[in-house]
Amino acid sequence: MLAFALFVVLAAKDAGYSPTVWYPAALFLLALLVVSAWARREDVFALRRAGGSVVFLAALTGWTYLSIAWGDVKGDAWDGANRGLLYLVVYALFVGVAWRAESIATVVGGYSIAIAILGIVELTAAARSSNPDSYFLIARFAKPTGYQNANSALFSLALWPALYLASRRQVPIAVRALMLAASSALVEVAVLSQSRGWLGAMPIVFVLYVALVPGRVRSLVFAVPVVLAFLVARGSLLDVFPALHSGRHISASLVSARNAVLLTALGALLVGAAMAAVDRFLWPSGNRARQLALAGAVAFSAAAAAGAVAGLVWLGNPVTRVESAWDQFEAKPSPHPSGSYFTSGFGSNRHDLWRVAVREIERDPVQGVGADNFAVDYLRERRTDEEPLYPHSIELRILAQTGIVGGLLFLGFLVSALLAFVSRRTESDFSRSFRAAALVGFAYWFVHGSIDWFWELPGLAAPAFALLGIAVSTSGAEARAVASVRRRRPSLFVPAVVVAALAVVGTLVFPWLAAKEVQAAAHTWRTAPQQAFRRLDRARSLNPLSDQPDLVAGAIASRIGNTERMATSFTRALERNPHDWYAHLELGAAYANEGLRRAALAQLATAQELDPREPTIPFVQARVRRGLRVSTAALDEIFLARTLVSNRARSK
Repeated sequence: MLAFALFVVLAAKDAGYSPTVWYPAALFLLALLVVSAWARREDVFALRRAGGSVVFLAALTGWTYLSIAWGDVKGDAWDGANRGLLYLVVYALFVGVAWRAESIATVVGGYSIAIAILGIVELTAAARSSNPDSYFLIARFAKPTGYQNANSALFSLALWPALYLASRRQVPIAVRALMLAASSALVEVAVLSQSRGWLGAMPIVFVLYVALVPGRVRSLVFAVPVVLAFLVARGSLLDVFPALHSGRHISASLVSARNAVLLTALGALLVGAAMAAVDRFLWPSGNRARQLALAGAVAFSAAAAAGAVAGLVWLGNPVTRVESAWDQFEAKPSPHPSGSYFTSGFGSNRHDLWRVAVREIERDPVQGVGADNFAVDYLRERRTDEEPLYPHSIELRILAQTGIVGGLLFLGFLVSALLAFVSRRTESDFSRSFRAAALVGFAYWFVHGSIDWFWELPGLAAPAFALLGIAVSTSGAEARAVASVRRRRPSLFVPAVVVAALAVVGTLVFPWLAAKEVQAAAHTWRTAPQQAFRRLDRARSLNPLSDQPDLVAGAIASRIGNTERMATSFTRALERNPHDWYAHLELGAAYANEGLRRAALAQLATAQELDPREPTIPFVQARVRRGLRVSTAALDEIFLARTLVSNRARSK
C-alpha cells in the first residue's frame, strides 16, 4: 500500500521526472524492501522460481553502473544507473512478497481509482482555470505528468487492473461498479492527450488482455460499457484539441469534456452495478456456462475476423499503405494539425532520433555509449531542431546505451520473468487471472514505451515493474507450504539484502542531496547570490561526476555580470563534461569579453562541432571576429525569445 501510494505521488509530480522527487522515492522503496525481506525471511525459499529474473535485472543494473566508466557525460550516466536501481528495488520488492490475491487486488484497484480521480481533478482544474493552456501542451492534455504521451500512458497503465476487477464475480458488486466507472474515466481522460502511440498500442494490448486473462467472454462483456461510454463522450473529448488550437471556445469545450467524463463515469457506475448483480445472481454455471463461454468465443472470433476483413477493404492495397506510412514516418510532423492530432499521420522526429540511436549501436555494439548518454551524439548528428535527451524507445535505449551485453541481460530478464509467470503452480482462478491482468499492465508500458521515453519517468516505470513483480511472484499458499518444509534451513538472504542496501544508499543519497542544493540555488540566487554559490559548491562536492552545479553557477555569474566567476565555473563544468556545447559557448563569450579573442574563437569552434545546428553560435562568432563585446544579457534575451516562440507554438 505504501509503495502504490508513493506511485500516485510520483504521478502527481510530473511522473517523478525530477531527481529531487525520484531519489527520495528510491530511498523510501529501498527501506520498504529491507523491511519486507526481514518480515518474510521464512518464506524466502518459496520465491526461488522468480529469482532468475531478479538476477538478470540486477546484472543489467550492475552493467549500467559500469557504463559510467566509458560514458561521455558521467554525471548523467550515474543518474541513469541509479534510475535503473530504483526499478530493480521495485521489482524485487513486489516479486519477493507472497501475495494473497484478494489483498494485492485491493491495493492495485485502489491505485487505479486514485489515478482516475487524479485525472478528473486535473481536468476539472483546467476547466475552472483562467489559464487553461497551462494544463495542455500543443493543445493536448499534459497534466499531471507534464508530457502528453506520458499522460495517456499513466491513465492506460491503471486501466487494465480496473477493467479486470470490474469483470470478476469474486469482487463485491459495489467495487465492480466503481472499477467500471474508473475504467470509463481512465480511457476518456487518456484520449484528451491525443497520443498517436497510445492509439497504436491500445489495440495490441487489448488483444493481449483478451488472450492472456482467463474468462475472455466476461472480459469482453464488461469492456462493452467502457467502449459505449467513450462513444457517447467522444464528441466532447475530441472538440478540446481544435478549440485550444484555434483559441476559440476553450472554456466551453473544457467544461463540456469534464461533464462528459463525469456523466459517462456515473453511467458506467450504474450500469456496472446492474451488470455485476446479474452476473452474481443470474449468470449460469456448469455446462451452461461453458456453452455460453464457447458461444461468446465463437462470436468474438467471428466479429474479429469480420473487422479484420473490413479493415483490409478500407485500407486498400497493404503494400501501398505501408509505403505511405513509412514515407510519413520519415517526413517531419505536421506543424499545426487543426482538426485532431490523431489524424495528423505518422510524421514525427522519431525517425531521426532512432537513426542516431542505431548509429550509436553500430559504433559501440558491445558496451554501448553509457547510460543516459544519447543527447551528445544527437546534438552533433541531428537533422531537426529538437534537443531530446533520450532516444524515445526502451529497446533502442538499452541497446544504444548498454550495448549487446545490456540487451542480452534485459532479454534474459523478460524471458525468465515470463517463464516464472507460466510455471506457476495450481492456484485459484481469481489469483491466476489477476496475475495475467497485472502482466498486461506491464505489457502496455513496454509496448507504448517502445516508441517513447517512458523508462526515464519513474511515475510510469515503477508501477509497471511492480505489476510485473506481482504477475510472477509466488502465491501465499505456495510460499507457506514450501516454508513449512524448509523453515529450519539457515538463509543468508536477509543479511545479503541488508548489506546490499547499505552499500547502495550512498549512490542514491549523495546525488539526491546535490540535486536539492542545485534546485535551492536556482530558486534563491536573485536575492542571495553568494549563498547560492555556496550551495552550488556544496553540490559539486556531493556529486563529483555532475557538471550541473558548475553550469548553474556559471549561468548565475553571467546574469550578475561576474565575468571572472563565470569563466571559472564554466571551465570547471567542462572539466567534468567536455561535450557540453553551452558551456563552451558561454566560456567563449567570457573569454571574448576579457580580450582573449583566440581562446574565445577556439571555444566557439568546439561548441559548433558539438552542436552544428545551434543558431546562437554563429551570431557570437561573428561578433568576436569583428572585435565586438558579447553581451551575456543579449545571449539571455536570445534564449528567452526562442523559448517564448516555442511556448507560443506549443500553445497552438
